[in-house]
Amino acid sequence: MRAMNLADALVAAGHSVTIWSSAFYHQETRHRASEYQCINISSSLEVRLIPSPGYVRNIGLGRLFDHLLLAWNLKQILKNDGGIPDVAFIGFPPIEFAYSAVRYLNGKGIPYMLDAKDMWPDYFVEKIPSQLRFMGRVIFYPWFLLTEYSFKHAAAFSTISNGYLSWMYRVSRRDSNPLDIVAPTSTTYKNEAFADNADIITTWAKNGVLIGQHKIFYYAGTINKTLDFDSLVYTAKKLADIECQFRLVICGDGPEKENLQQQFNGLNNVVFTGWVNKDMLYVLAKNALASLIPYRNSETFAMGIPNKLSDALSIGVPVISCLGGEVNRLINDNEIGFCYDHDKSEQLLARCLNYLNNPKLFLNYSKKAKQIYKTRFDFEVIYGALVKNMNELGKMQK
Repeated sequence: MRAMNLADALVAAGHSVTIWSSAFYHQETRHRASEYQCINISSSLEVRLIPSPGYVRNIGLGRLFDHLLLAWNLKQILKNDGGIPDVAFIGFPPIEFAYSAVRYLNGKGIPYMLDAKDMWPDYFVEKIPSQLRFMGRVIFYPWFLLTEYSFKHAAAFSTISNGYLSWMYRVSRRDSNPLDIVAPTSTTYKNEAFADNADIITTWAKNGVLIGQHKIFYYAGTINKTLDFDSLVYTAKKLADIECQFRLVICGDGPEKENLQQQFNGLNNVVFTGWVNKDMLYVLAKNALASLIPYRNSETFAMGIPNKLSDALSIGVPVISCLGGEVNRLINDNEIGFCYDHDKSEQLLARCLNYLNNPKLFLNYSKKAKQIYKTRFDFEVIYGALVKNMNELGKMQK
């Protein structure tokens, strides 16, 4: 999505763009094409899909194998069909894909901006028990080398937060330069009138969610072990006991979905929908009291700002999270929702009850959510700045 948004902005600015991407669609774990494919979106935009075997689990050897073959296939295709762009924008991770692209660009003398959205391979090591992390760094040492090489040769950095940018400086061992940019994930406004779409409201009602009547909290995304719903389970149970017009709506799928459903078993105020389309999600979000960001605290998550946050802020939805770091500071400093300690269920319950019973609090949070979006996450401002920096990079071609 980030690459496509930037591509659209570059095309609008008069540039021709080619996107190189995996034929395997990570979000839905499915293949978009079975072989190398070139798709002409317009006279100024082309997408090239690189084949790879794909994977089922987000964390596992299958994904590592997929990324290795993806990078190898990219390398082979670039030899014959690469072209020589003025400038490149490389998404990181995957580590191997980025490295393969970097080697090609360096050989052609083409400057590139490296865009980091996840702290790989540090994130891999973080998942290992603390007493075994030294061994983890040994195992993943090749990936650390590939990452350092890609970062070190980048003409400029782009990333989602100041914390991530500091990490990129540490990995690359270089100082900042004027073209480095913090560009949080951002989205565009939809037509406000669409939030009253009668057909979609009816569909939600069939799923047990009454738009305009229920007090809705929602989570939308992959359901995996990075999430911590324990305090939310406790809160949902207590709210069910007092017959509050509350609905916790969980949109998405993933390896932990069945386990999470079991935790909420028997609660009629919790709804699992599976994946929903963008229109369904927009109507839900526009009529919700809060977007949930219940990620487990870790160094990598605490240093970033997930795209779920900017998505919510763009339509004035307050945010509730147990994350520390950047997200905690953003929420508390700007009064756009509230935070809670992941292991203090009573704290979350008390804050939810106060929020649910205080409509003025929602209005205050919602107003400030829109304000902070316009000042820090505005789509036009962020992608306009990226286009400007890419133009400057293009002048550096050797």
